Amino acid sequence: MTFHLVNSEEFCIFAIDMTIIAIGLLIPLLGTVLGSAFVFLMKDEMSDRVQKTLLGFASGVMVAASVWSLLIPAMEMEESKGAWSVLPAAVGFLLGMGFLLVLDELTPHPLSSSLGFLFLFDSGKEQGSEKETA
Repeated sequence: MTFHLVNSEEFCIFAIDMTIIAIGLLIPLLGTVLGSAFVFLMKDEMSDRVQKTLLGFASGVMVAASVWSLLIPAMEMEESKGAWSVLPAAVGFLLGMGFLLVLDELTPHPLSSSLGFLFLFDSGKEQGSEKETA
């Protein structure tokens, strides 16, 4: 069994690196916990309009993150292939989109009438509540 002695300078650099990594992991964790706690605690007090606005904002943030942090770097990595540099990123994007669409179809939605795509155009009237006048 051999022992490797670490001098204090190497240990100090290692400790600083681990601190930066811990902070880098804790900041997004804290943001996620606070955001989900806010939604969980306020879900009954939020109006539908505010809830839909927040969902739209969150989806926009995720689209931006996927474009600037995933798609553009993937295309830059394949720059040497010329015109075909977009292909791996586009295929991955389409496969991911297809996977989410299939998952959406296979997953039961207990509140599907209130969460459908056309909620943006809903006039606030429930189906069947209007009486026909003759």
